[in-house]
Amino acid sequence: RTPLGWAAAIAAVGSRVADDQWSRGCFDLVGLEPTSNGYRKLFPERTMHVVFPEGFLRPPRWAGVEGRLDNPTWQPPGEDIATGSFGGSIDEPCRVCGKALHRLLSIEEHDAIEVPRNVVTCLSCVGWSEPILFFSHDGDDVRPAGWQVAQQQPQFPADPLPATPIRIVESPSRWQLQDWATSNGQENLNRVGGEPTWIQSPDYPPCPECQRRMTFAMQFDSLDIDGGPWWLWGSGGILYVVWCANCSVSATFWQCT
Repeated sequence: RTPLGWAAAIAAVGSRVADDQWSRGCFDLVGLEPTSNGYRKLFPERTMHVVFPEGFLRPPRWAGVEGRLDNPTWQPPGEDIATGSFGGSIDEPCRVCGKALHRLLSIEEHDAIEVPRNVVTCLSCVGWSEPILFFSHDGDDVRPAGWQVAQQQPQFPADPLPATPIRIVESPSRWQLQDWATSNGQENLNRVGGEPTWIQSPDYPPCPECQRRMTFAMQFDSLDIDGGPWWLWGSGGILYVVWCANCSVSATFWQCT
């Protein structure tokens, strides 16, 4: 995961990277895209955690065992980078079901964060009616984008997630890499920037505007909200947000077991 290591790998594999699916998969695992000029990082280097207010979430509970929220990732001691809000909805309709889009995160403006300030999806449609949803950003305005999709009624209609203020906190070096399986449901996997915590194979979809691979922006784990839903992406999965800074287009999709 260092430039020296990447350069050695690229030199060893050489031109075969473009034709070798196995080689490309290995680079994807560490968020690296080989180019004619070396390599391109597919995620922002800076790693941050989304910190929810105390009492907003219930401790994780799996297979009848209730966990705890005392892992350091839930309240990292690092620097606060920004504040924002989570949950709620916006007036813009979903392209698939026609209902109001759901807000995932709204970040107060901060130059240190290389991700979209306003992130939305449709909880009813993403991963069910459509595997991936694209959105175009113009300042604070967000609207559906991408290829044309068939309008349909969602199989699992969902209400907005409860709104709450959040903090975005610098992640300690110990927690810049997190594995989904070994976290065992005890770690905070709600992250902004840094390497994504893939459940399945890495997935950096092409931007629908320029066809360049989109970069990782943030992720949201399944959340057990106190007084609200136990929101599972599929079956206890993670929702990923990717971003094309050139076209100001974001996309959301999830993976689960």
